[in-house]
Amino acid sequence: MEDNLCQRCMKVFPDSYKFKRHLMRKNLCKVKENGINISYKEMWKNKFKDISFNDYKNNKTNRQKIDKIYICKICDKILRHSSSYYRHKKNFCKINLKLNEMKKEIIEQNDLIYQLINLNKEQKIIYNTTNNTQNIFNQNNINITLNNFGEEDLSHITETFLKDIIMCMNKMALVKYIQEVHFNNPNNTNIKLLDDKTKFMMIRKNNEWILDNKNLVLDGMINMNMNRIQQAYKILEDKIDDENKLVYKDYSNNTIEDIKEDTENMILNNQKLLSLYK
Repeated sequence: MEDNLCQRCMKVFPDSYKFKRHLMRKNLCKVKENGINISYKEMWKNKFKDISFNDYKNNKTNRQKIDKIYICKICDKILRHSSSYYRHKKNFCKINLKLNEMKKEIIEQNDLIYQLINLNKEQKIIYNTTNNTQNIFNQNNINITLNNFGEEDLSHITETFLKDIIMCMNKMALVKYIQEVHFNNPNNTNIKLLDDKTKFMMIRKNNEWILDNKNLVLDGMINMNMNRIQQAYKILEDKIDDENKLVYKDYSNNTIEDIKEDTENMILNNQKLLSLYK
């Protein structure tokens, strides 16, 4: 008998695998001329001795079930149906969602850089090439050297202003102090928030403008200026009555999140003072 020959339809298969697959058909093939009416199982028994017909059929069924399992290539989660797999990948795979979020942030960052480049071109920024390598910007014909974020000049803040802040200490008083530091002294205009949607903002660091995470910058700004008020309180404590001391101490225990949104809104409202970006 010719190898891999079906005795029913007289078809010859190129290899044993394809012949076995033929014998696994649900419906018997037609008996052709010179063929014989024989069952697949009997042909199998005559041809293959290494494994029985039933055993191979059961194994094949199991392999088919395994083939129908969908495995997420990102998080290795196993799913049984293609619809579940694609739904998981699009909406529920935490790793994939995080990757998409990171890609979105990169796109936002690139858009922000593009906007800043255009703004800088319009502003005709003047760079001072003196030995200290500080950037000097032309603001209404007045040269202003910008201080780095965290190195603000506080000489314009008076004792009277500090006492007023401490004596009516609440979240708006703290926001007012931050505004006084960063917007009422041109040398301290070292922050820039383009809009309330982006996750980034610009800060002045190491004598150059850099992109940084907005939430981290706001957290640092609020903590830093609250510490400055606390230092001022220690100096002015003897000049403040007991009632106002209690007001101050009660508010000083509040969290950053209480004023983050108000601080962000204040920055946006004061953007016109940043003549660098007019």
